[in-house]
Amino acid sequence: MGRLESALTSQTQEVFGKELYATIYGKAAVLMRNIIADHPFSDGNMRTGSLAALAFLELNGQQFIAQPSELEDFAVALATEYLEVEAIAEWLKTHTAAV
Repeated sequence: MGRLESALTSQTQEVFGKELYATIYGKAAVLMRNIIADHPFSDGNMRTGSLAALAFLELNGQQFIAQPSELEDFAVALATEYLEVEAIAEWLKTHTAAV
């Protein structure tokens, strides 16, 4: 349960009084990365992390525009290559559009 709580609260982290992840893409990216990489569940971490990020973006007026296979490939890359939050945020930004 602690790993899931950590993944959820990571979006609101501050450093020296400044938000660490100030954009919606950064917030979605850290949520996705922390669920996929920290494995808070015994199974389904890639699916849950991906869905959580996309739901967060949708709640903030963004629509996912890539193919499902692209998302799956990206989630696998995130899990195996330990991508940085900035790279994940950029990928999410390029694969979404304002609704």
